[in-house]
Amino acid sequence: MKGADHKVYVWLRLATGFLLLAKAYQHFFFELPYPALLKGSGTLILGAVLGLTGIGVLASRHISSWLQKLLQLSTTILLGWALSNFIYKGFQLPQLMEHVLQVSLPLFYLWQHRESQEENFFRRLSLAIGITFLGHGLYALGFPYPVPPHFVEMFMESLGGWGMTPELARHCLSLAGILDIGVAIGLMIPALRIYAAAYACLWGFLTALARLTSYVSFDATFWESLHRYGFEFLTRSPHFLAPALIVYWYWRKNATKKQTASQRISQA
Repeated sequence: MKGADHKVYVWLRLATGFLLLAKAYQHFFFELPYPALLKGSGTLILGAVLGLTGIGVLASRHISSWLQKLLQLSTTILLGWALSNFIYKGFQLPQLMEHVLQVSLPLFYLWQHRESQEENFFRRLSLAIGITFLGHGLYALGFPYPVPPHFVEMFMESLGGWGMTPELARHCLSLAGILDIGVAIGLMIPALRIYAAAYACLWGFLTALARLTSYVSFDATFWESLHRYGFEFLTRSPHFLAPALIVYWYWRKNATKKQTASQRISQA
């Protein structure tokens, strides 16, 4: 962005690179709900494109013409993956909403090198985060579809030592769902955006971490469990790194305004 402090976008770069590498790993080692034409070697090719793009994002601060094309192609691949998942899960709208940030993130990384209006960029990024959290919140509330069993399972596994029961886990999920919807609303209101993003950063990190604390076993099955679930943490890294970017940018913006106002008062 013109005139922007590019250190601000470290989170966006990391989130994009980690996401693409994690999705590449998933394509290499796991069965995905693609049409028969894309299974087997087709899935491996898609994974190779995602992995190459992720490496390119992390290896260079600048976007060359070839990396630009790879980012666009990777977005298309992620959109195809999200739509295939959407169809496989029975056309559940919250499922598609949960993937909005992940699908659009490579484009946001591309746009932040082009967009001249920072405010527009962060408004769009806030919208993508808000839709993602809204989808997660609807699932947590069990509306209009039942609460996914693995939501309850992760609560039980992560907080079992605190006396967590299935019934209590469902009550906690309902509260989390209400807060997720509150985040989605708050991100659309400029005065509340930084606070909503701060909560999204914390909750996004905890839900990503839950994939490790719930499913990775520190015993003889460690490497197998890490193979199956470790990449899930990186897949969800945008859920806390993108909100962190918003928090930092608005904090810097407010700090600059206060500094400018102080200078004007001192010069008066």
